[in-house]
Amino acid sequence: MEETIVRNFENRDIEEIVKVFEDRFSEIVGYIPRTPELWRYLVLDHPGVSMEGIFVAEVNGEVIGYIVIGLKGMAGARVATIYEFCAKDKATAMGLLERAVQYANEHSVDYVLTQLPPTDDIVSGCLQGLRFTKMFRPATKVMITLIDPLKILTTLVEIFNERPKDESLKKFLEKPRRILVKIDDTYATLCIEKGKIVVKPEKERVDVTLEMTPINFMQIFFGLISPLKAYFTRKVRIRGIFSNLYVFEFIGLLQLKYAFFLPLTEHF
Repeated sequence: MEETIVRNFENRDIEEIVKVFEDRFSEIVGYIPRTPELWRYLVLDHPGVSMEGIFVAEVNGEVIGYIVIGLKGMAGARVATIYEFCAKDKATAMGLLERAVQYANEHSVDYVLTQLPPTDDIVSGCLQGLRFTKMFRPATKVMITLIDPLKILTTLVEIFNERPKDESLKKFLEKPRRILVKIDDTYATLCIEKGKIVVKPEKERVDVTLEMTPINFMQIFFGLISPLKAYFTRKVRIRGIFSNLYVFEFIGLLQLKYAFFLPLTEHF
């Protein structure tokens, strides 16, 4: 069996990358014209992309897939975005994706974002295999992988604390409250202190107030599912009958009404 090698991009790869793009996109969305000059403009001239974040997969010297991942800071967090991702088969796509996530971890990224055509089942299957969760938008399928749940929760709290607050919200924040949250193997306490919400990391605890999976955490806090629906469909566990009301209030405070960090790229 011929070995597939995943390596860093070189300038000599551009023409083969363009061919991979045209072949794959012709299958899934129809022909999209792409020239080496346009690829250079969209990728190499992109302010968030460097050459060390572009990887290609090759067999016997032939490029059969590539992935482009860029780094940027956003809302107090380190974010990586996969701007382009094309592969001829699932094994190639998985090898590229694993290398991109490794690159993100090497640069202490908190979460990884990507966009792809809804009909690209090869890439979509690999993303889900690495615990990416879907976030639907009209023309694209967007996925986010959770690398650090605590960092994302802290970012949401920072955004909330910086937001202007009306009188009713200020009144709600006057009363000290706390919720012990468990997301996968991550534990944290959300506290109201001096009119602000504070996140405190915790070790493993048994007295958890709110428990959810990473995927459900993303769906709830990024406004894809309401807290109430999540509760009744058992996507979250809330312990304590009298906890329900203020847990819902807490989630409502931090829940984003739009995905603030999802960059849209003109070529998708």
